Order: sequence, then C-alpha cells, then structure tokens
Amino acid sequence: MATIVSSVIQSNVLQIDGRRAIVEQHTDSVGVITPFVYLCDVGIDPNTLLSPHATQVLNNLVNSEIRDDLTSIEANGALAIISTNYNTLSQVINAVLAIYATLTGQLVMNSSAWLNTLSFAQLAAANPTKFPNATAFTNWRNQFVTPGVNALNTSNALVGG
Repeated sequence: MATIVSSVIQSNVLQIDGRRAIVEQHTDSVGVITPFVYLCDVGIDPNTLLSPHATQVLNNLVNSEIRDDLTSIEANGALAIISTNYNTLSQVINAVLAIYATLTGQLVMNSSAWLNTLSFAQLAAANPTKFPNATAFTNWRNQFVTPGVNALNTSNALVGG
C-alpha cells in the first residue's frame, strides 16, 4: 500500500488579514502528487500542520480508491478493474462483502460476478471469520453468489449480451 513519502510547503503567501495562503504538496510512494490548499490562521506555524495534512491526504486517497473500486465492481462485474495502490485486495473484498446484502438488481448481479472470480484462499485471507473453511465458502457461494451470477447470465441472454 502506498504511503506519503514527502510533504512540503510549495507556497506561503501572507494575506491582508495576517493569515497565510498555503499550498502544500504531498507525494506518495506511487509518485502521485496531491496538493493541499488552505488558509493558515495567524500565529500558527504551517510546518506543524504538514504531518496531520499528510494523514488526511492519504485517508482521502484510500477512501477515494475504495469508492472507485466499488463503482467499477458494481458497473462491470467480473470484468471490473480494481486498483490496490492504497488498499489491499482483502480490504476491497471486505468492502464488497459489507455492502453486498444491501444491493439489488444489476448491482448485486455484477458484485456476485466479481466475487465469483475470487478463490476460497482470497476470501478466507480477507475474512477468515466468514470463510473459516472450504465448506463455509462453498455454502456461501451456493447461497448468495451463484444465484446472482445466474440472474446476470439470464439477464444478459435476454438482452443478447
């Protein structure tokens, strides 16, 4: 997983009211550069804010990536392309599992198709409580994933997909 490897103040401009317009630049281990822009209050050293802002930037990148991964899975099913720069595959799997029961229609069918691409080992590594053994995995897959995949296949056949 990526981390923030560099944080610098790129711009520090005094404003009429005494505050400072600050532009920070945070670079992660993937090479992504993320700016962080804010007005710094009078008497505050902006250098003391670099570390908490780096944490905030990284958290935003993590949350954005998981949101994008879920969107890709819901839209593309088994063909989803997920990114694991800021999250592990296990975190993506658990995010899907967390929302799976709330999904309906095409979203649950596509999520089922994506989950169907995963092995027992991948699911057990992500969630050993839910998948303690192959029998639990098979039962879960037969009860939840297979019906979703079958519904997707039927839907695709009806529309010629």
